[in-house]
Amino acid sequence: MAGEEVRESSLATLETPQVSRPPIRVSVLHAGGEPGYLFGLVSGLRKIEDLEIEVVDSDKTLGMFQGWPNVSHYNLRGDQDHSSRLTRKIARVSEYYVRLLVYVSTTKASVLHIQWENKFLLFDRTLLLLYYKLLGKRLVLTAHNVNEAAREGKENMTSHFSLWARYRIVDHIIVHSEQMKRELARDFSVRENKIAVIPHGINNMVRRRGITREEARTALQISMETKLLLFFGNIDRYKGVDLALNALKILIDKDPSFQIAIVGRHKDCSDYVNELQSLIDEMKLTPYVTMRLQFIPDNEIEVYFQAADCLLLPYRRVSQSGVPFLSFQFGLPIVATRVGSLREVVIEGENGFTCEPGDPTQIAEKISQYFESPLYFKLAETRVNIRKRAERVYSWDAIGAKTCQVYNHVLGYVN
Repeated sequence: MAGEEVRESSLATLETPQVSRPPIRVSVLHAGGEPGYLFGLVSGLRKIEDLEIEVVDSDKTLGMFQGWPNVSHYNLRGDQDHSSRLTRKIARVSEYYVRLLVYVSTTKASVLHIQWENKFLLFDRTLLLLYYKLLGKRLVLTAHNVNEAAREGKENMTSHFSLWARYRIVDHIIVHSEQMKRELARDFSVRENKIAVIPHGINNMVRRRGITREEARTALQISMETKLLLFFGNIDRYKGVDLALNALKILIDKDPSFQIAIVGRHKDCSDYVNELQSLIDEMKLTPYVTMRLQFIPDNEIEVYFQAADCLLLPYRRVSQSGVPFLSFQFGLPIVATRVGSLREVVIEGENGFTCEPGDPTQIAEKISQYFESPLYFKLAETRVNIRKRAERVYSWDAIGAKTCQVYNHVLGYVN
């Protein structure tokens, strides 16, 4: 397929003959970010011969890499209890930075692979990176979002400058799609040969336990006749949950068997959540909407993805989302808007359908198209096919190998 050909060739500039090299020690700086991607990446990297990995993170990932002989875990971030008093939070973050500065000055890792940053973005993106460089470290950055502030409508001169500086200081940048590569080149004038496109991997941290559709629906008290849409993930305005509700209204006016489950936590957007509730009340959608606005433990995720008929991602704007790769783990088809990497990962008629962002009518039409398609009529078969393809195309072993090529590249072991 054309999409797969793009992914296969995205590292062509790095795939030159390797020269003999000593073992590589790499430090993956995670700063307490989302653990799913970290687990997948390290699960792929750990299989590479002569690669030693140090994971710098928090309480979130304690014990996650136990039994992996070439992986060490450094818990510098500690706990991240958001309910702590302000004085405790300040002390905790200060301790983290002191530990980080000492760690980087003493580690034998030659490559620092930066995954997530802390809250002091200007410091993290400039002075901290320059400190790493002063110590002779080679810096690889995974830009999970090219410009998160712009996505959320919060961009200002300081945030833009800090990103501009970050993208220049690091030695190489990994993004997850060709669209993100184009954004980097267009918005921040980053040289194309400094960017590697390596896809996001299938979520292999959340395990399948074999829950059936019937069992999942019984647990959620959803009838088997219901056409269940699932919105899963952090709640925020840019994710277009309000558009999903408006699309649902269009659908149930014609077919009242539709329902939606909105599942995920919200942070710093209580006004938006209140708007959603007002919208539900105004359109009389209460019988058709289930909301669980909280963190969902890994052992409860499968129930929602097995109960649903499709995942709905009505995003207004995004660079990359990890939710599709969680959906692929359970083989659930996706109806999404054509924004960011969703253009590349959702393949029309194969693992879902797409439409332009911002229009509830188009979203409703694509949902209807899905429920009239073979993907839905043969859903059990569809799930197997989606999962098998994702395990092949988004394999962490392949991603680990390509990521190691980047390490070799910044260390001068490939031309």
